[in-house]
Amino acid sequence: TVFRFNEETRPVDAYDADQETLGAYGMADAALSDRARLVAGVRVESFRQRVNTKDPFGLFAEVVTAELEATDIFPGVNFVYTVRPDQNFRASYSQTTNGPEFRELALFEFTDVVGNRAVRGNPNLQRALIQNFDARYEVFPRARSVFAVSSFYKHFQDPIERVINAGAQPLVTFENAESARNFGLEFEASQEVGENFYFSANYTWVDSQITLSEAARR
Repeated sequence: TVFRFNEETRPVDAYDADQETLGAYGMADAALSDRARLVAGVRVESFRQRVNTKDPFGLFAEVVTAELEATDIFPGVNFVYTVRPDQNFRASYSQTTNGPEFRELALFEFTDVVGNRAVRGNPNLQRALIQNFDARYEVFPRARSVFAVSSFYKHFQDPIERVINAGAQPLVTFENAESARNFGLEFEASQEVGENFYFSANYTWVDSQITLSEAARR
């Protein structure tokens, strides 16, 4: 049996990339009363990401550069109220971000082993901003035992989504959607059973919705 391996390249099928993140944060923890507590903080983050897509042999195509650079302020607030010695109510708000992966930014085409589809990055992607709202009521009937119900809501600005461009050979790429949101409920139960056993269960229900941009709907 004879095996033959051929290297097949395209004008743009390689990239190099770098990413830098510089952050600083501060936090304050204050008792508002015998029952209420407030934990608040802020994070300042400077982010820079660059991806250069190129021909590995330097013969066919010019370098295509995608660059993201931003400085953001991310606040976070967590309020805790002790309803009873064994019961707490918690509410929190925070803002976070989600940036694209290198290959999502690179104008670089590869074949996905799942589905055997061509996948190409998008150098025009932007980072997503996420606002998080959470509320939780928890009961501690005994040591190492908890029963809790939680709700959460997340709003995404410019979330990154996989889209398929229809054609004779469908192409998968990435686009910033206009917005998205997640709403969910979570139920948690943890119970100590005997001296050496511990039982824990969790159920989460999530409802999601995405609003695509005009470019992603085409």
